[in-house]
Amino acid sequence: MSEQEEQTRTVTFLHDEKTYDANKFTDDGKVAVIRISRLDAEIKALLEQVDDKRAAAMSYQTTIVSQLTEDMLVDEEAAEEPNSSET
Repeated sequence: MSEQEEQTRTVTFLHDEKTYDANKFTDDGKVAVIRISRLDAEIKALLEQVDDKRAAAMSYQTTIVSQLTEDMLVDEEAAEEPNSSET
């Protein structure tokens, strides 16, 4: 993008259903807009990673559940009793 295009590019900020020209903000305001934009992009990427991890976990769960058989069941009462060799 040329320097002239950069200067004429309108950066906006939406608040309370009103659109503001961020080019008119103070330097601190302009920095804040840039940081909000970067943080929003990072949040979006993190949410996509969470979705990917949830999908992977569901796939692993499906793999495990497909292998379960009755002979794998544990007697819950026996499992709760302390092992006599543990002291």
